[in-house]
Order: sequence, then structure tokens, then C-alpha cells
Amino acid sequence: NRGILEKILKKSQLQKEFELIEELLVEIAKKGLAVYGKAVIEAVNANAVKTLLFTDEIIEKAREKEKFGEFESLIDKVEQQGGEVHIISTDNEAGEKLKGLGGIGALLRFKLN
Repeated sequence: NRGILEKILKKSQLQKEFELIEELLVEIAKKGLAVYGKAVIEAVNANAVKTLLFTDEIIEKAREKEKFGEFESLIDKVEQQGGEVHIISTDNEAGEKLKGLGGIGALLRFKLN
């Protein structure tokens, strides 16, 4: 039973990751409520981020370069502002798509100018 539950939970997590990345890509395509790359920092500072997304790989690279504190600061700000934070695995297609956008993206509460 434990193995079945684990598989269901993993599938559920993968489904959630795919949905979040698809929503991000749709919003980017229509120039809507999404930003990626360096624009995420501006969005966090404007209290505009509803959902912060980044890859596990970008976190590893930040740790290697001893810049994880910058990510930690972003995460803290988003959570203090009532937003969600999701780390997307690069072991699947959703993570690879986010990696193609620089490894970081955000769904917004409102559009930035």
C-alpha cells in the first residue's frame, strides 16, 4: 500500500508542476500575468507575485556560487506577501521548460508596467 500511495503522491506533484508551468507559459505568450528571469525580482519587490517558481537546478547553482541567500530572500518576501513558492524538478518536462526560461518564473497578482 505504501508504494501505491507514494506513486499517487508523486503523480499528483508532477501534475501540479505541469499545470503551474503551463499556466506560466500561457500567461507569458499572451503578455499577461507572468514574468521570468530577472524580471521576477522586480515583481517580488512590487508585491506582485502570486506564485514563485524555480528549478531545483537553479538552487543548486546558487548554492555552488554561494548566492543562495538571494533566493532565500526572494522566497521569504513572496511568503510574507502571501504568495506560494514551488520548486520544480528538472527531472521532468515541466522543469526543462522552466529551465529554458532561465530557471525562474512567477505568476502575478497584477500586471507590471
